[in-house]
Amino acid sequence: MNIYGDLRYVPDEEYELYRTAKSEEVRDKYFKLLVEDLKESGTPPPRGDEFRKKFDAEHPLGWVEHREAFGPEGKYGKWLLQHKVIIKINDVIFLHGGISPKYARKTMKEFNQEVQEELEDLKRLQNGMIMDQDGPLWYRGLALEPENENGLGAHVDRVLKTHEAGRMVIGHTPMVAVLPRFGGKVITIDVGLSKFFGGPPALLIIEGSKFYALHRGQRLALPAEGGSALPYLKAAAALDPPPSPIQRLIEGKVETRSSEK
Repeated sequence: MNIYGDLRYVPDEEYELYRTAKSEEVRDKYFKLLVEDLKESGTPPPRGDEFRKKFDAEHPLGWVEHREAFGPEGKYGKWLLQHKVIIKINDVIFLHGGISPKYARKTMKEFNQEVQEELEDLKRLQNGMIMDQDGPLWYRGLALEPENENGLGAHVDRVLKTHEAGRMVIGHTPMVAVLPRFGGKVITIDVGLSKFFGGPPALLIIEGSKFYALHRGQRLALPAEGGSALPYLKAAAALDPPPSPIQRLIEGKVETRSSEK
């Protein structure tokens, strides 16, 4: 989002970190270029101070330097463009949002290539994969939708077969704990650690073929594929300050063995 200019989640405090002694001069130059571009396009800005005041309010000092840092040749933009949107380590797939039925046939190479091409040519974003709510960066279905409805369980099996993987690890959607879904084939690891969400300190540990959640400092074994998640959920809930939000999840399921119909 920083690379292509969607700055909804960037607070003014972050821009302040990019501010230098020359930030006012840098912003003035950017403003003049903007005015010239508007004039050349036939839509000159209104006269008076209001346009400049609005511009300054929307572009705090450090804003220009922040945008440069996340540009394709900037310190962070250049680094981010070297990375992939989806990777596989051993037999585990890792990605931010998830793979939706819309993109079930995509290979890892196709995912990574298309995202790279869109970030290098922002004109491709409009109808591309990056901003698509069903794309790998935004899709929430594997975290939120019922596991045994609409063929989603079969979809997970097909995706894992396509990528020759055993499990998929996803983030993006804050949950009450590290959660195994679809019989342990999908593991959600976004627990809302920020102050805004107030989630528990938790993370996923993978050691060989063993999967654990470190929940509030306690290592808990995640169920094997197809196994019941209830023992894990109860153990994690017992570590939370009461009332644990995990308890509502437990009470909402008679059995959490995802492979059962």
